[in-house]
Amino acid sequence: MKLRKGFVSNSSSASFIVTLTISEKKFQELLIEAFGYEYFSVDSFLKILESDLKEVEKQILKYNKTIKKSNIPDILKNFKRWDLEKANSLTKQIAQVKKLNEETFEGKKELIEKILSYYEIFLTKEGEKLKLLSGTDMFNSYEDVPDFLKILITMFNFKNIKLNCETIQD
Repeated sequence: MKLRKGFVSNSSSASFIVTLTISEKKFQELLIEAFGYEYFSVDSFLKILESDLKEVEKQILKYNKTIKKSNIPDILKNFKRWDLEKANSLTKQIAQVKKLNEETFEGKKELIEKILSYYEIFLTKEGEKLKLLSGTDMFNSYEDVPDFLKILITMFNFKNIKLNCETIQD
């Protein structure tokens, strides 16, 4: 018999699929109507990404100072490596977002997809329907559904958009 030490949970991961009966154009219009161009614009999204990058860079500098003084540098080096990867990813995202032309339908579509993916929500098209896909590592109840996904579900429901929500526990 093995004894377990540490945190034990009966939770499991889960995937969330929200299927919307809506055109891509109407989807864009409703998001912009609800949140405004201030939220779904290249400039506002760049501010979010650049702010995140500054925070990660600050953390990397802290790791550099702490690693020299620490007796557990290997753990800190792993954290630093993960943050370096995140900084690299954010730098690439910033470059991609700067290239977007939000004045075109395709540019706005790509911007919306990037903003949604920032919040771990992925948009796919299936015929005449759009699907919002997301997930969580620990799922016990409604509280574990990503907040921005809950906001989108509520918004589309109030706009009388036909939607179907599924939870698949992994």
